[in-house]
Amino acid sequence: MNWIWSLIVLLALPLWVSAGKGPRIHFENLTQNCGKVLAGETATTRFVFTNKGDEALVIKGIDADCGCTKTLAGAREVPPNGSSQIVAAFDTSGLKPGTKQKHVYVRSNDPNQPEVTLTLKADVIRELDIDQSTLTRKLERFEERLSFPIKVTNTSTVATSIIGLRAEDKHLQAALEPGKVVVQPGQTAAFNILLTLSPGVQRPFFLGKIILETDHSREREIEVRYLIQIGKRK
Repeated sequence: MNWIWSLIVLLALPLWVSAGKGPRIHFENLTQNCGKVLAGETATTRFVFTNKGDEALVIKGIDADCGCTKTLAGAREVPPNGSSQIVAAFDTSGLKPGTKQKHVYVRSNDPNQPEVTLTLKADVIRELDIDQSTLTRKLERFEERLSFPIKVTNTSTVATSIIGLRAEDKHLQAALEPGKVVVQPGQTAAFNILLTLSPGVQRPFFLGKIILETDHSREREIEVRYLIQIGKRK
Protein backbone atom coordinates (compact mmCIF):
# COMPACT_ATOMS: atom_id res chain seq x y z
CA MET A 1 0.00 0.00 0.00
CA ASN A 2 2.91 2.37 0.65
CA TRP A 3 3.80 2.39 -3.04
CA ILE A 4 0.27 3.56 -3.90
CA TRP A 5 0.54 6.58 -1.58
CA SER A 6 3.99 7.34 -2.98
CA LEU A 7 2.57 7.30 -6.51
CA ILE A 8 -0.27 9.66 -5.51
CA VAL A 9 2.23 12.09 -3.96
CA LEU A 10 4.46 11.98 -7.05
CA LEU A 11 1.50 12.64 -9.37
CA ALA A 12 0.27 15.55 -7.27
CA LEU A 13 3.68 17.12 -6.75
CA PRO A 14 4.08 18.70 -10.21
CA LEU A 15 0.67 20.31 -9.90
CA TRP A 16 1.52 21.72 -6.48
CA VAL A 17 4.89 23.02 -7.62
CA SER A 18 3.46 24.72 -10.73
CA ALA A 19 0.38 26.17 -8.99
CA GLY A 20 2.03 29.55 -8.47
CA LYS A 21 3.85 29.77 -11.78
CA GLY A 22 3.05 32.88 -13.76
CA PRO A 23 0.50 35.60 -12.91
CA ARG A 24 -2.73 34.53 -11.24
CA ILE A 25 -5.69 36.92 -10.99
CA HIS A 26 -8.08 36.40 -8.09
CA PHE A 27 -11.14 38.55 -7.33
CA GLU A 28 -12.64 38.70 -3.86
CA ASN A 29 -16.11 38.76 -5.46
CA LEU A 30 -17.19 38.30 -9.05
CA THR A 31 -20.63 39.81 -8.35
CA GLN A 32 -21.41 43.03 -6.49
CA ASN A 33 -24.94 44.12 -5.55
CA CYS A 34 -25.38 47.89 -5.24
CA GLY A 35 -28.79 47.49 -3.57
CA LYS A 36 -31.58 49.99 -4.18
CA VAL A 37 -30.76 52.83 -6.55
CA LEU A 38 -33.10 55.63 -7.58
CA ALA A 39 -33.66 55.82 -11.33
CA GLY A 40 -31.39 58.50 -12.78
CA GLU A 41 -28.61 57.91 -10.26
CA THR A 42 -25.36 56.04 -10.93
CA ALA A 43 -24.74 52.67 -9.30
CA THR A 44 -21.06 52.38 -8.35
CA THR A 45 -19.04 49.55 -6.82
CA ARG A 46 -15.47 48.22 -6.53
CA PHE A 47 -14.02 44.85 -7.48
CA VAL A 48 -10.81 44.08 -5.56
CA PHE A 49 -8.36 41.55 -7.00
CA THR A 50 -5.02 40.04 -5.96
CA ASN A 51 -2.15 38.58 -7.95
CA LYS A 52 -1.65 35.16 -6.36
CA GLY A 53 1.04 34.15 -8.84
CA ASP A 54 4.80 34.59 -8.83
CA GLU A 55 5.06 36.95 -11.83
CA ALA A 56 3.67 40.42 -12.50
CA LEU A 57 -0.01 40.51 -13.44
CA VAL A 58 -0.84 42.89 -16.30
CA ILE A 59 -4.39 44.13 -16.97
CA LYS A 60 -4.59 44.25 -20.77
CA GLY A 61 -8.09 45.67 -21.13
CA ILE A 62 -11.51 46.22 -19.55
CA ASP A 63 -14.76 46.19 -21.54
CA ALA A 64 -18.43 46.58 -20.61
CA ASP A 65 -21.54 45.10 -22.22
CA CYS A 66 -23.19 48.50 -22.79
CA GLY A 67 -22.30 52.17 -23.16
CA CYS A 68 -24.07 53.04 -19.90
CA THR A 69 -21.40 51.16 -17.92
CA LYS A 70 -18.06 52.83 -17.19
CA THR A 71 -14.94 51.40 -15.57
CA LEU A 72 -11.81 52.77 -13.95
CA ALA A 73 -8.85 50.53 -13.18
CA GLY A 74 -6.28 50.98 -10.44
CA ALA A 75 -2.74 49.76 -11.09
CA ARG A 76 -2.49 48.09 -14.50
CA GLU A 77 0.53 46.05 -13.40
CA VAL A 78 0.34 44.22 -10.08
CA PRO A 79 3.35 42.43 -8.52
CA PRO A 80 3.05 38.99 -6.86
CA ASN A 81 0.86 39.14 -3.73
CA GLY A 82 -0.11 42.71 -4.67
CA SER A 83 -3.69 43.94 -4.92
CA SER A 84 -5.57 46.48 -6.99
CA GLN A 85 -9.17 47.31 -7.84
CA ILE A 86 -11.57 48.08 -10.66
CA VAL A 87 -14.27 50.70 -10.10
CA ALA A 88 -17.38 50.04 -12.17
CA ALA A 89 -20.52 52.15 -12.51
CA PHE A 90 -23.62 52.25 -14.67
CA ASP A 91 -26.07 55.06 -15.30
CA THR A 92 -29.67 54.11 -14.45
CA SER A 93 -31.25 57.00 -16.38
CA GLY A 94 -34.25 55.83 -18.39
CA LEU A 95 -34.28 52.34 -16.90
CA LYS A 96 -37.54 50.75 -15.84
CA PRO A 97 -37.89 49.70 -12.19
CA GLY A 98 -36.65 46.26 -11.21
CA THR A 99 -33.43 44.33 -10.77
CA LYS A 100 -30.83 45.18 -13.40
CA GLN A 101 -27.41 43.69 -14.04
CA LYS A 102 -24.45 44.75 -16.16
CA HIS A 103 -21.25 42.91 -17.00
CA VAL A 104 -17.61 43.96 -17.13
CA TYR A 105 -14.96 41.85 -18.88
CA VAL A 106 -11.39 42.02 -17.55
CA ARG A 107 -8.56 40.74 -19.75
CA SER A 108 -5.12 40.00 -18.29
CA ASN A 109 -1.97 37.97 -18.89
CA ASP A 110 -3.13 35.21 -16.55
CA PRO A 111 -2.77 32.09 -18.75
CA ASN A 112 -5.44 30.22 -16.79
CA GLN A 113 -8.00 33.04 -16.79
CA PRO A 114 -7.29 35.37 -19.72
CA GLU A 115 -10.75 36.93 -19.27
CA VAL A 116 -12.88 37.28 -16.14
CA THR A 117 -16.53 38.36 -16.16
CA LEU A 118 -17.69 40.68 -13.36
CA THR A 119 -21.36 41.39 -12.65
CA LEU A 120 -22.95 44.53 -11.19
CA LYS A 121 -26.49 44.30 -9.85
CA ALA A 122 -28.87 47.02 -8.71
CA ASP A 123 -32.52 47.24 -7.74
CA VAL A 124 -33.71 50.29 -9.67
CA ILE A 125 -36.63 52.08 -8.05
CA ARG A 126 -38.61 55.03 -9.38
CA GLU A 127 -40.25 57.81 -7.41
CA LEU A 128 -42.80 58.23 -10.20
CA ASP A 129 -44.67 54.99 -10.71
CA ILE A 130 -47.15 54.58 -13.56
CA ASP A 131 -49.97 52.07 -13.20
CA GLN A 132 -49.63 50.72 -16.76
CA SER A 133 -46.62 50.86 -19.03
CA THR A 134 -48.49 49.72 -22.16
CA LEU A 135 -51.72 51.06 -23.62
CA THR A 136 -53.61 48.48 -25.70
CA ARG A 137 -56.82 48.71 -27.67
CA LYS A 138 -58.50 46.44 -30.24
CA LEU A 139 -60.81 48.25 -32.69
CA GLU A 140 -63.28 46.67 -35.07
CA ARG A 141 -62.94 49.72 -37.32
CA PHE A 142 -60.77 52.82 -37.48
CA GLU A 143 -61.35 55.46 -34.79
CA GLU A 144 -59.52 58.74 -35.03
CA ARG A 145 -59.50 59.66 -31.32
CA LEU A 146 -58.83 57.34 -28.41
CA SER A 147 -58.69 58.02 -24.67
CA PHE A 148 -56.76 55.96 -22.11
CA PRO A 149 -57.15 56.50 -18.34
CA ILE A 150 -53.87 56.34 -16.46
CA LYS A 151 -52.51 56.96 -12.96
CA VAL A 152 -49.14 58.15 -11.67
CA THR A 153 -48.01 57.79 -8.05
CA ASN A 154 -45.40 60.10 -6.53
CA THR A 155 -43.43 58.50 -3.69
CA SER A 156 -41.00 61.40 -3.34
CA THR A 157 -41.23 64.30 -0.86
CA VAL A 158 -41.68 66.96 -3.55
CA ALA A 159 -44.66 67.73 -5.78
CA THR A 160 -44.05 66.75 -9.40
CA SER A 161 -45.79 67.95 -12.56
CA ILE A 162 -46.33 66.17 -15.85
CA ILE A 163 -45.77 69.05 -18.19
CA GLY A 164 -45.90 67.49 -21.62
CA LEU A 165 -46.35 64.48 -23.84
CA ARG A 166 -44.70 63.55 -27.11
CA ALA A 167 -45.07 60.75 -29.60
CA GLU A 168 -42.34 59.38 -31.85
CA ASP A 169 -44.73 58.37 -34.67
CA LYS A 170 -45.52 61.28 -37.00
CA HIS A 171 -48.86 59.63 -37.84
CA LEU A 172 -50.01 59.78 -34.23
CA GLN A 173 -50.51 62.74 -31.89
CA ALA A 174 -50.62 62.51 -28.10
CA ALA A 175 -52.03 64.93 -25.54
CA LEU A 176 -52.83 65.11 -21.82
CA GLU A 177 -56.27 65.63 -20.33
CA PRO A 178 -56.04 67.89 -18.38
CA GLY A 179 -53.17 69.72 -20.06
CA LYS A 180 -51.04 69.76 -16.90
CA VAL A 181 -51.02 67.20 -14.10
CA VAL A 182 -49.59 67.84 -10.63
CA VAL A 183 -48.86 64.85 -8.40
CA GLN A 184 -48.44 65.74 -4.73
CA PRO A 185 -45.94 63.90 -2.48
CA GLY A 186 -47.25 60.47 -1.50
CA GLN A 187 -50.31 60.91 -3.72
CA THR A 188 -51.71 59.42 -6.92
CA ALA A 189 -53.06 61.53 -9.78
CA ALA A 190 -55.46 60.25 -12.44
CA PHE A 191 -55.66 61.71 -15.94
CA ASN A 192 -56.17 60.65 -19.56
CA ILE A 193 -53.82 60.18 -22.46
CA LEU A 194 -55.49 61.17 -25.72
CA LEU A 195 -54.22 59.65 -28.94
CA THR A 196 -55.22 61.00 -32.35
CA LEU A 197 -54.55 58.71 -35.32
CA SER A 198 -53.98 60.08 -38.80
CA PRO A 199 -57.04 59.01 -40.84
CA GLY A 200 -55.18 58.87 -44.14
CA VAL A 201 -52.80 56.12 -42.96
CA GLN A 202 -53.93 52.59 -43.78
CA ARG A 203 -52.50 50.39 -41.04
CA PRO A 204 -53.64 47.17 -39.38
CA PHE A 205 -52.06 48.43 -36.16
CA PHE A 206 -50.24 51.35 -34.54
CA LEU A 207 -47.25 50.37 -32.41
CA GLY A 208 -44.70 52.57 -30.64
CA LYS A 209 -44.07 54.63 -27.54
CA ILE A 210 -44.92 58.02 -26.13
CA ILE A 211 -42.97 59.97 -23.54
CA LEU A 212 -44.44 61.71 -20.51
CA GLU A 213 -42.29 64.75 -19.70
CA THR A 214 -41.99 65.80 -16.05
CA ASP A 215 -40.21 68.42 -13.93
CA HIS A 216 -38.78 65.74 -11.60
CA SER A 217 -35.10 66.34 -10.84
CA ARG A 218 -34.06 62.89 -12.12
CA GLU A 219 -37.03 61.16 -13.72
CA ARG A 220 -37.69 63.71 -16.43
CA GLU A 221 -39.23 61.16 -18.78
CA ILE A 222 -41.65 58.26 -18.35
CA GLU A 223 -41.98 55.86 -21.25
CA VAL A 224 -45.39 54.46 -22.16
CA ARG A 225 -45.83 52.01 -25.03
CA TYR A 226 -48.99 51.55 -27.06
CA LEU A 227 -50.47 48.90 -29.35
CA ILE A 228 -53.66 49.65 -31.25
CA GLN A 229 -55.02 46.91 -33.49
CA ILE A 230 -57.54 47.84 -36.15
CA GLY A 231 -59.86 45.28 -37.68
CA LYS A 232 -60.02 41.54 -37.14
CA ARG A 233 -56.81 39.61 -37.48
CA LYS A 234 -57.05 37.01 -40.25
